[in-house]
Amino acid sequence: MTGVTVQQLVDQVLDTAQAAHPGVEFGITLSLANALLLQKDSDKLWRKDADGREGYYSGHVYRDCLVDEIPSEEPAPIAISLSSCRPCTAPARRPSRR
Repeated sequence: MTGVTVQQLVDQVLDTAQAAHPGVEFGITLSLANALLLQKDSDKLWRKDADGREGYYSGHVYRDCLVDEIPSEEPAPIAISLSSCRPCTAPARRPSRR
């Protein structure tokens, strides 16, 4: 039997969520152990604030989503949650400036 990787599970859940809710941003929550197994596309998630100024969130970024890591020694479920119910150009929290 072939095992399924954390990345494959996250991809499947994220694909399903994005197909059901196009244009909505999502965040990914994983245990620290699982987050270490997930590819890191960047350490900056670039967004515009409500005033149109560009900035970024610092952290583990995978597929244009910020990954939140839960410090736990126990395995935790993979969670994909809404980051914001607003369009991608209006983040819920204020990004850092360049």
